[in-house]
Amino acid sequence: SSKFTYLPMIFSLYLLVPVMRTLVQKDTTQKIVYLLILWFLGVSVLSFTRNTLAFPFSVDNGLVRQAVQYSGYLLLGYLCAVPFSRTIRRISLKAKSAAWMVLIGVMMIGVVRFPSIRFFSLSYIAPLVILLSISWFVFLIGLVERCVRVVSSIRRVLQEISSASFGVFFTHPLVIAVLSRSPFFPVDRSTSFAQN
Repeated sequence: SSKFTYLPMIFSLYLLVPVMRTLVQKDTTQKIVYLLILWFLGVSVLSFTRNTLAFPFSVDNGLVRQAVQYSGYLLLGYLCAVPFSRTIRRISLKAKSAAWMVLIGVMMIGVVRFPSIRFFSLSYIAPLVILLSISWFVFLIGLVERCVRVVSSIRRVLQEISSASFGVFFTHPLVIAVLSRSPFFPVDRSTSFAQN
């Protein structure tokens, strides 16, 4: 079913993990940052601001293209969690939440006021979505660290939730399919929220 197309994409990302692991084992933080800047410009900014043959907005939905598009998120997660973790810890939780809320505000205004501009697309690789994802991840890191200081058992709860996340992600299309047939909970299958 087309609803499970993310499974081959996740598998292809897993195939890239050994290559990325060799990249991050060496002390090459600057090179990773440079690579991520190129990824952000080439995959996101240029294709969403100017649709050209060199940087097309969309060509196909093949696995190779998806793996390249989403591979940057793997490196971003690594940078935020390992090399930049000390820098992130120095930023106050209020500043992290403010950055996240400002980006959400910009995204909402852009989507409502300028719906025809692709820069405000809700695609996972749209420029503002990537920035929003980074700010949300950084905010969650700060929030979890603060919560762990207050309640030590929260780490176990988060581990239990994360262990179930793949199952939830795997079954949500089935839940949507069942609920869409129910007269009590109609789901519009044409919306991006129902399909993603």
